[in-house]
Order: sequence, then C-alpha cells, then structure tokens
Amino acid sequence: MNLTRKRWVVGLSVAGLLPFASFALTALDGSAWALRAFLIYSLAISAFLSGAWWGIALSKTSFERTPVLPLLLSNGFVLMSVGALVWYEPEVALLTQAVVITLLVLGESQINPLRAAPRYYQRMRRGVSAGVVLLHLALWSLL
Repeated sequence: MNLTRKRWVVGLSVAGLLPFASFALTALDGSAWALRAFLIYSLAISAFLSGAWWGIALSKTSFERTPVLPLLLSNGFVLMSVGALVWYEPEVALLTQAVVITLLVLGESQINPLRAAPRYYQRMRRGVSAGVVLLHLALWSLL
C-alpha cells in the first residue's frame, strides 16, 4: 500500500471537515450567511462525491457494460441537494443533505463497483461522513 497516497487521501478528507465545522460554529451564533455557506459547501461536497461515483463506476466496469445504477443514483443525489438549496427552507435543506451524505456513503459500501474502494478509504468515508451528518443534524435541531 502506498502510505503517501493514504495520508493525502485521509488528510484532505479530514481537512474537508474544517469548513463544515467553522460554518456550523458561526451559524450557531445566529449568522444567516454562515448557515447558507454551510449548505452551499454541503452541496459542493455531495456533488463532488456523486461525480466521483461516475469515475469509479466507469473505470471499474467493462466498456461493454453500463453501470446504470450508480450513474442514475448519483444524478438523483445532486438533484436532491440542489432542490433542497433552491427551495431553501433551512430545516429541509439540512435534513436533505444529511440524507444525501448518508446515502452516498451507504452506496459506496453496497453498490458494485463502488465497493471496490480500498478499506482505509471506506473507513475514512464512514467516519468523515458521520461527522458531517452529525453537524447537519446539530444545526437542524437548533433551528
């Protein structure tokens, strides 16, 4: 295993929690812009992860086979995230994003070919995703 690669992947993923945490803490002080920034960042992350599904699914299946399920689901998750943000009822957007992040991490562990990711990546994704979902739920519970 390439330890340098593992460190970069885990380090960047954990660092991705910092904007969530800083926006959440600022939003707890009643800042409307911080709540909006939290949700926009959440949309960006869910779109990034959904897009990664395309790359993984296409690279891990034969050219003759189309990985329809991950392609369609990832598009659906992005549409859910965008819809929640456009609708912009903060309670709805926070819960929707918590669900989308949860479904993304569950899909990576249940859907072929997405489950082909290395174990360290799967563990890291579960941990980081749990932190992100908890921040969403904490903000939701305080609105």
